[in-house]
Amino acid sequence: MEIKQHELFEFRQAGNLTMIEPRPVSGTATQGAQSPVSSSNESPPPVPSFDDIFIDWIHSPEGGQVANKFIRLALRAKKSGLKHYGAKGIAEVLRWKFSLAKMDGEKYKINNNWTSRLARFAEERCSELQGFFEMRELKT
Repeated sequence: MEIKQHELFEFRQAGNLTMIEPRPVSGTATQGAQSPVSSSNESPPPVPSFDDIFIDWIHSPEGGQVANKFIRLALRAKKSGLKHYGAKGIAEVLRWKFSLAKMDGEKYKINNNWTSRLARFAEERCSELQGFFEMRELKT
C-alpha cells in the first residue's frame, strides 16, 4: 500500500492501517524575524477556501483521528466483500461511535460537507480503497 507524505504530518503503516501523526517541529523561530505590521493600506487577508479549511482540520489531532477511523471502517467494509460503499454511511457510523465515546471524554465532530473530501483523502492515502467510493465533481 502506497502512503503519501505531507509536510506537517507523517503517515505510517500500522498493520493494515495508515496512521496520521504530527511531524515533530524542529528548531525555533527564525532569528531576526519581525512580527508582521498591518497597515490601513493593506487589503484584508484572503478568506480561506473550503479545501484549505478541510486540510487544516484533517491535519489537526481531531481530524487525524477521524480520518484514521474513517479509513479503518472503509477497509473493514471492503474486506467484508463490499465492492463499493457510501462515505456518508461511514461518516454516520463514526458519528454514532463518537456520540457513545463522549462519555469517555472524546469530542469529535464531522462536518457533513467534509464527507466527500474524507472519501477522497482515504483513497489518496490508501491504495486499497481506490475506486471504493463513487466520486462526483466537487462544487465548493
